[in-house]
Parts: sequence; C-alpha cells; structure tokens
Amino acid sequence: MAEIALSLVMRLVQEISARLLLDAPVLAEKDAALLRSVPGNIRYIKDELETIGAFLGVVEDLQEGYPKYQMVKPWAEQVKDLVYDIEDCLEEHSIARTHNSSWSKRILSNNNALRQFAAKLSYVRSRIVEDVNVTKVFRDMIVQLSLDSSSQTGYIGEEEQLAHHIQEKLKDKLFFIVFDGLWTLRAWDRIKRALPDISRSGSMIIVTAEILHVAEDCTKSANHVYFVPLLPEWKSLEFLKDSVLKSENGEMSPEDKEDFQDLDLDSLKKCGGLKLAIKTVAQLLTSEPPHKWGRLCEHLPSLLYNDPRLKKIKRVMTRSYKCLPPYLKPCFLYLSKFPEDSNINVATVLRRWVTEGLVREMTGMSAEAVAVRYLFELFDRNLIKATKLTRNRSCKTCWIHPMMRDILVMIAQEEKFSTTVGKNISTILPAKRFHHVTLDGRNDRALVKSVDISGIRSLTVFSEPSESIASLICSLKTVRVLDFSNASFPITQRDIHHIGELCHLRYLNLSESSICELPSSIGMLPFLQLLNVRKTQIRSLPSEITRLERLQILSASRKIEDSCHYRNRHCSCNSEGVTVPKGIENLENIEGLEVLDVKGSTHSTVKDLGKLTRLKYLGLTGLTKKNSEEVSDALRKLSPSLIYLYLAACRKNGTLCCLPTDKGSLEFPRLETIKLDGHIGTMPEWISHSLTLSVVKLHRTRLQQNNMRAWREYTA
Repeated sequence: MAEIALSLVMRLVQEISARLLLDAPVLAEKDAALLRSVPGNIRYIKDELETIGAFLGVVEDLQEGYPKYQMVKPWAEQVKDLVYDIEDCLEEHSIARTHNSSWSKRILSNNNALRQFAAKLSYVRSRIVEDVNVTKVFRDMIVQLSLDSSSQTGYIGEEEQLAHHIQEKLKDKLFFIVFDGLWTLRAWDRIKRALPDISRSGSMIIVTAEILHVAEDCTKSANHVYFVPLLPEWKSLEFLKDSVLKSENGEMSPEDKEDFQDLDLDSLKKCGGLKLAIKTVAQLLTSEPPHKWGRLCEHLPSLLYNDPRLKKIKRVMTRSYKCLPPYLKPCFLYLSKFPEDSNINVATVLRRWVTEGLVREMTGMSAEAVAVRYLFELFDRNLIKATKLTRNRSCKTCWIHPMMRDILVMIAQEEKFSTTVGKNISTILPAKRFHHVTLDGRNDRALVKSVDISGIRSLTVFSEPSESIASLICSLKTVRVLDFSNASFPITQRDIHHIGELCHLRYLNLSESSICELPSSIGMLPFLQLLNVRKTQIRSLPSEITRLERLQILSASRKIEDSCHYRNRHCSCNSEGVTVPKGIENLENIEGLEVLDVKGSTHSTVKDLGKLTRLKYLGLTGLTKKNSEEVSDALRKLSPSLIYLYLAACRKNGTLCCLPTDKGSLEFPRLETIKLDGHIGTMPEWISHSLTLSVVKLHRTRLQQNNMRAWREYTA
C-alpha cells in the first residue's frame, strides 16, 4: 500500500529539511548556496509526492473492465516501486547524516528526473476520469418501473431529468423499492432526489448498507435500522449441514452423509457466522469427495482468491476493502499481520498505526486521537468487531472475519505491503520487497530466500524462526517496529545485544521475555517512541534510558514468583516495579510511565517525576511513609493530565498515605481509572466526587464497611 510509503517519505523529507536549516551556521560557505535552495526543492519534492499519491488513488478506484486498466496497472506498480526506492534511499543514508553536504547534493541533484516523472504522471491523470454510477441506477429504475415493452432499451437524459422522470412515475402509486449495497452518503443524497415522500403513502423503501452511519442517514428513526447478526457456532454448524445435505450438486452416499454428521469442520471457523461464507464453503464441500475435505480447509485462503466458485464472496469482501477511503486502507490492511481468528489488542493496533506513520496529526487532534477516530470508522463499517470491553466500556480487543483477513493477506502481498511467513502460508512469495513481515510458524526459511530482509520496516514474531534472533536483528538495518510480545519462545539477553544498532527503531516490545537488563546501547535509539519490557527479569533501567527524548511510552515491570495472603484469600502478585535512574525529567515527551519502583529510586528521582507534565498514565510501587511526601508533591503537579493512576504500597509495612483524604486536597480533572493496592485507612473523599472516574480497583486497603458509606451513596 503506497499510502504508507508516501506518508513516511513525506515525514522524512520534513525532518531532513528541518535538520538542514538547523545546521546552517556550521556549514561551509561553499555549501551556503546549496542550503538556500533547500526550501524550494523540499516544496517541489512534496508536490511530486502528493501527485504520486493522487495518481495511485485514482488507479485504485478503476474497475478491471476499464479500457486502459491493463495498461495503467503496471505503470502504477512501477510508481509504487519508485516510492519505495525513495524511502529506502532516505533510510539508507539516515537523517542523522545530514551534516554531510555531499549527501544533500546527491539528493537535490535529482530534480530533473523528478520533473520528467511528474510530466508523465500529469499525462496519466488527465486521461483518467471518476466513474459515477447514479445515472445508470436511475436508468435501470426507469426500465424496471416501465410497463411498456418499447421502453426496455432505457431512458436517455441527464441525471436531474432522470430523477424528475422517476418522481413522476412513482407519484400517487404504491411501490416497494430495494437499493442493495449503498456505500456513501453522497450517493444516497443523489439517489433520494428521485424518491417521493412515503411517510403517508404506505410505500416502502429498503436500503442495505455495510456502513452504520450510511444506514442511519437513510431513515428518520434509529429504530428503523436493522442489524443482521452473525450466526452462533451451533447455528452455523446446523446451517452448513443443511446446505451440504440438501445440495442438489453433491452426490454423497448415505455413508458419507452419516460421516459428515460427526465431522468437526475447521472450515466452519473460517465462516465466522457469516451466512454467505457458510453457503460458499458448503458449495466447495459438495463439489469434492469427503476424504478431500481436510485439504480443502487448509487451502481455503488460496482458493478464496483464485477459485471461480468463490468469486461471489471474494467480490463482496474485496469491495469492502476497495470502497474504503485512501487513509483507511493501509490501517485496515495492517490488521492482516495478526493471527487468524485472534483477539487483537486495540491499544497495540493504535500505537503501531501511529508509530508506522499510518496516521498523522490533524488540526486540533493528536495522532493518537486520529488513530482512535480511524478505528471507530472501521467499526462503523462492520469490518472489525469488538470482542472485549474494559470496565469503562471502551474497546480492549477486536476481531476480524477470517475470510476477510485471508483477502487482506493476499492484497497485502499483491501491494508488496506485508507478508506472513509460516504455517499454512505459501513459501512462494510474489515479491522480494516487503516492508512489514510476520513470522507465524516454522516454515520461515522463505523469509531468507524470498524477502529482502534489509528493507523490512516492521517485524512481528509469533513463532521461533529457523535462524537465531540475534543474527536476524543484525540484518534489520531500517526496521522501525520490533514486536516479540506474543512470541512462543523466550527472547534472551544475547538476542538483544546489538539492539542499539537499529538507529531507526521507534517501537520495541520485549514484554514477557527472559532478559534481565537492557544494554547500554539502548540510548543510541534517538527515534524510539515505545519501550515495553513488562514482566521480564529487569530490576532497574540503565542511565542511558534518559537520552531517549522522543520516548512516549515506557512500560516496565519485574516478573516474580511470589504470593501474598490476606484474610485467607490467596492473591498472586506476579510483577513488581523497576527503578529508574536520575535524569528522568529529560523524557519531556513521555505520556505513559509504569511501573516505577519508588522505594528503590532516589528522592530526587521521585521529585523529578513532577516535571513530566505530559504524563497521562502513571504506575508507582514501593510506596511507604518515608517517601509519601515526595510522591504526594509529584502527584499534585501531575494531577491535571493524569488519566490512569496505579499506586501500590510496599508489601512489607507499606502504606498509601501519600494520598490526602480531604475533599479538594487533590483533584484529578481527567482521571478515568485508579487502582490502589495497600493500606489506605480512610477512603479519600475526593475520589467519590470525581466526575470523570469510571473504574476504581481496591486491593489490601483494609477499609471497613463504614468507610465505604460515602462511596456507596456516590455510586448510587
């Protein structure tokens, strides 16, 4: 998907221009003239990249039946390759090397080639027009509404004339009209001009739509919107059996039918409760003898994309993708990286969209807020489904239909966007250049043979590769995202020894690994935005961590094997905080910091926490009476921005006396979740008066029944 490469190239160009202008005083006089031409050249490059994006967007909207499609498509592929070449060139030389004037000369010397390329793009764009089908819809309506056989050739006229003609035909008549597969509000606004008011006529209009807000716009009442639910598993199995056993195409013997009744079909999982998918699988099963059904299930992803028998469902699901706006396509395509039929962590998806550059800041909206907006657009279009909600009713995990994911995997490979290498995945990859790779099985030698590893931008690992992680990491010179959080094998200290050499790294997830410390080279990752080392063996973070000025999320905790008892109730304490070095105040962009062991940190470090005024998520452990004053002062300074707060007292004589109990003594105007673990004594009055608070978790607080009276009155 070229949109991703384009957005990343645009970002790189912006960073290069800013760095070049910043370095102006140190450049030699002979380079001054070259530097003065930078702003104009940068603007020109941006214009050409936007032209490329517009061209590719138009090509994607073309139908296969378009006369010039077969000529334009290969051209579009070459344009995409050129975009990736530009990005690879920028990454290869690195933004950190812009001090070298000869490097900037090489980049800026390509203006003539860019101008020639732009001329070709303009020529292609001028010969491509947007296909509008509303006029054809009106003509089809007139033909169907006409009783005169001589009118079956259709009605000639402009769109406005056709709409008026339909109005006249339907005037003072009872009618029943179905519009199947409406995709945009703009199309509905144009179509409804031809429809008379039916509020008192007794006529009926039914519109099917896959987008919720489109369906809601077609009716005056939300009660008139009907949601077609997915079938539960038992109903899906019944429907599949009925479809197979009653099929006229199948020639199943009585013995085959008896065996089928007890068959637990893996292909049923692929259907995901969708009736059209179940019917399609039933057609496949009836066309093959029962002893081949097992293989049929294994090859279903490939059949879905290539078998003519699955053409209908492929067309429906491919249309769902193609009708997405350009900014949503790469975000949706990105979900193909996650395993089939899995619950996908929403927080991970949002953070990776931002890190990968799939979303940009908008006026008045941060990149994170834009990512949330995009996610809800996908929900609105029924392309993904929420599977687990948090206590404050926000989405925690989501799910994508297995067949839709198969379609996305194939599209991602065609677009040279991403590939999944592993079990049940073809080892013959269609291209060598993939920027996003997922390892999901032992069959990953195809990665080394068929993919240019040096060009990988993100690597997500679920299963152990055939080669060592250490050697693999050394080959990933341009990687931005490394995610080992769901790996089925332990990541060791040796594996991350050279992690500091990945100078472009922005996202590093090593949670639940076996590492016991971070290498000092971690400070050599100037672009790192997220570092997750939760539930590892790490006790303290190195001093080099304070060099990561762009770090936004730092999640760290130590996995322990211990337990505690309270009133004969067993509770597992499976993680503790880690200590951080002096200089934590240098992380000016940090928004999430958990879990910090206050007891093991110096008093000055605890005080410096109050300087991190952008903190939204904070977790502290090891609270005692001794450090309560410093923690209390830090919380007062951070209270305006905090959304999530976790406080845990030291397990030996620990207390949460850092929390004042009086109303108004401490206010968190944005706080949504608070978790308290340790002796409080009295329920803080300000908690019960917080208007934004939706989740409160208490553990080992020793609160009595009378302490909770005010809280019960508030919740009531």
